[in-house]
Amino acid sequence: MAKVSRKDIQLSIEGALQQTLLKLDLPEPSKKIEKLVDNFSRKFSVKVKDAIKKNDKAKKRAKPESTLKKTKA
Repeated sequence: MAKVSRKDIQLSIEGALQQTLLKLDLPEPSKKIEKLVDNFSRKFSVKVKDAIKKNDKAKKRAKPESTLKKTKA
């Protein structure tokens, strides 16, 4: 799996949230709303990155068992 940076995750989340707000036909978001979206995307991206790391570690732990060299008897 390709490495994904926290910043890339954050930008994707932030963009998705902004698009969702625009689709709701709300007035232009205020600075408070923009700050709230930014803070949420930062916190959420950290949690997503941690989940990706845990998943990768679990895959690495499972992988060595299947890649052990077979010895000739």
